[in-house]
Amino acid sequence: MNKRIIINCSLLLFCSVSFGQKLSPAQQMADFDTLCTKLEYVHPDLYLYQSREEYENNKIKIKSSMTDSISISDFYLKIAPFMANIKDGHSMMLPPITNDLIANAKKDGKTMPLRIKVSGDFFIVDYPVIDNSMVCEGDTILGINGIHSKDILGRMYSLWGSEKGNGIKEGSVNAYWSPLLWYMYRWGESYEFTIKRGDKMEEIRLEGVPQSVAIKVIKERQSQKKPESFSCCFSSDFTKATLTIRNVFQETELKVFCDSVFKEINRRKIKDIIIDSSFASSTCSF
Repeated sequence: MNKRIIINCSLLLFCSVSFGQKLSPAQQMADFDTLCTKLEYVHPDLYLYQSREEYENNKIKIKSSMTDSISISDFYLKIAPFMANIKDGHSMMLPPITNDLIANAKKDGKTMPLRIKVSGDFFIVDYPVIDNSMVCEGDTILGINGIHSKDILGRMYSLWGSEKGNGIKEGSVNAYWSPLLWYMYRWGESYEFTIKRGDKMEEIRLEGVPQSVAIKVIKERQSQKKPESFSCCFSSDFTKATLTIRNVFQETELKVFCDSVFKEINRRKIKDIIIDSSFASSTCSF
């Protein structure tokens, strides 16, 4: 049986200097050339969703923009959309963990007082991390600090390449929205939210909270309800199966799960399988 298996993995860029250091134009060029060489060598079908001409033109545009020294996080924001243009759902770059992000965490820098998740073109409040925030679970966030959520998410979505409608972009942004917000805007001290609840809209200003406070609340929430290590769901017409694997180290349990699931997949003759392992080794950053 022919099965199209999409594995959500990552292609990491290894910079030749330590995190936090500025990359000179020459260093940027060397890293980008290395990335392209490896990509063109290992990718099985680089021109499935873009022509060779489009790919080469994008390379030229990236190289022509390398005129000034920039931080590694800014270099990531420049290169990730180039990777996303491959659009195959498994070639992408994860946000780097840079020295400035680590330093901000070590000094207990402030972070957003809400846990949020992505829903299409908007953010939804998962839960506040402080009491008396005037914000409720399920509220829609239309904007943050004067920027429309749709514009923030459009920029974030541009960093992840995937086929239309397979949920990889949304899932990836949900996993990394916190460091992405830091790299894009350096927000921390205060936040102005445009909140929609039912038919009402309201502007709510909240101070950032120390990361130690946010982490404590998040850990308490996570301990209350832990997601399954493995799960599988089928489309309503049983033509597609989506396997979510959050822990690749439980080998015995994973084998039992796969044996059971693929038995059902074979029985139903399901041809399209998506294996989403994007959360298998993710770490939270603030």
